[in-house]
Amino acid sequence: MAEQTGWLAAFALFVWTMIGELHPGAAMGASFGCVFFIFLPDPTVGGMCFRFVRKLGLAIVSWGFGYATGIAVGSAVAMLAAIIGSALAAAVLGALNYSGSLAAKAGGA
Repeated sequence: MAEQTGWLAAFALFVWTMIGELHPGAAMGASFGCVFFIFLPDPTVGGMCFRFVRKLGLAIVSWGFGYATGIAVGSAVAMLAAIIGSALAAAVLGALNYSGSLAAKAGGA
């Protein structure tokens, strides 16, 4: 039990350090931009849990792409770059997600 507590404490310290080192403009911009996948239609294949995992994956990957874009630009326009990068990633990945589910639906019919 003590080993598990130690690993949990180390992981919590790691997460706390990561949060402290986030670039505020890039993180906020990525958070705004990653929700653009909500405007896309839901995948049509799979159960509710599978669709939830796919949508969550889209949010996480598009947030990461937007944050990386904001960090790469840096300076005062990091938030705007993060919003654009994250929204672009959400749109592209969402379109691929939707077209892939349509192809699976057509192939399975």
